[in-house]
Amino acid sequence: MSISRRCGLRAHAESLAAQVDKDPRLVEVILSESQRVVRHRPGVLIVEHRLGFIMANAGVDRSNVDPALGTEPVLLLPRDPDASAARLRDRLGAHFRSRPAVIVTDSWGRAWRRGTVGIALGAAGLPALMDLRGRSDLFGHELRVTETGFADEIASAASLIMGQADEAQPVVLVRGLSWTDAATPGAIADPPAGRGFVPVNASTTATPTRSLVVALSGGIGGAKLVLGLSRVVRPADLVVVANTGDDFEHLGLAISPDLDTVMYVLAGLDDPQRGWGRRDETWSFMAALAALGGETWFQLGDGDLATHVERTRRRASGRNALRRHRRLLPPPGNCRAHRADERRQGAHAPAHQTKAGSTSRITSCTGAARRR
Repeated sequence: MSISRRCGLRAHAESLAAQVDKDPRLVEVILSESQRVVRHRPGVLIVEHRLGFIMANAGVDRSNVDPALGTEPVLLLPRDPDASAARLRDRLGAHFRSRPAVIVTDSWGRAWRRGTVGIALGAAGLPALMDLRGRSDLFGHELRVTETGFADEIASAASLIMGQADEAQPVVLVRGLSWTDAATPGAIADPPAGRGFVPVNASTTATPTRSLVVALSGGIGGAKLVLGLSRVVRPADLVVVANTGDDFEHLGLAISPDLDTVMYVLAGLDDPQRGWGRRDETWSFMAALAALGGETWFQLGDGDLATHVERTRRRASGRNALRRHRRLLPPPGNCRAHRADERRQGAHAPAHQTKAGSTSRITSCTGAARRR
């Protein structure tokens, strides 16, 4: 990590720590393990972990860590839980006569419910999900959507024996389980980590039909909806209709607030604290404008200003809206949704299936702007 980025992270951690009433050093570690802050309030910090998990404190834990390991040490999640499970399985297989399936577990809280439960972070040698679709229930009804979290259920049962305090039971041996499904990694159970798309156009008819997921996006909430959809819907199946009814002209510049919010959110450039504008924004332009007695009622950060200046220039050149906004998008490798897509499909995903492609679809559906 560069010195400047480290300093920026520390400053962000100190600011956020004051809002959530946590140790700034702990918050800095949490942020270093996270992609973004999802929610926060005093005593609570919910983030998107670098592996895609939505969880409290990025899984950073102070409990059951030997203080002799360092000054106030903390425990982080494995860099690759499935790989850790596979290595443990191989080492156990080399030492014993058989290779048992291995699950790496952690204790998680649950949305809208009190209490923690054991879940599977990673797995090797057994199916993380048990697909029951196509089977019949007691009364002959076909199961259409049921997939059980097989590894999670085992982890939850084992957690009862492991305990959470001073039980000193880090490993539980489970006997008597059987399964017929093929072994799958634990990460397959976590859609945010990008292990599969929702099959919008999975047709079983002789003549395939074409369906699209159309999202109407306006404001911060709409941009977050688009980000969530981009993680579970293939780019070719997702169309975003962004609000341009609130576009206006300011200081001679063409301003498109809702369209820019969508672009910044998908590119990972949005400010997670304000919810609008760019993160790590600077305000030299506004300070100079105020000193000259100019209009300062609408705040334009320096990075945001560059977007508006370039949009206005391209509009004046006569380029259509689609072409103008495509060129305003960040390179594919810098796009947050594109990075999630790479985790799904590998670095060699075809160009037409990158999330950069889905981002450019936004501007093709904005419609005519209502000018103020």
